[in-house]
Amino acid sequence: MSSIYKSPTVWSGNTYPIRDAIRSLGGKWDAQRKVWIVPPLSMRERSNVYSACGGLRGVTVERA
Repeated sequence: MSSIYKSPTVWSGNTYPIRDAIRSLGGKWDAQRKVWIVPPLSMRERSNVYSACGGLRGVTVERA
């Protein structure tokens, strides 16, 4: 069984190129803070996004 992040994460930085991938994870854009709020993800889901996007260079991911 893969690990699951039990709390949402905040994605910021150069997210424009990967916005569709973030949306596919259920991410919601917070226009006031200019960050994405992404619901809890399993390690597999997170790895799949990293691979599909060619890495997350310029993107910061933190716990909400």
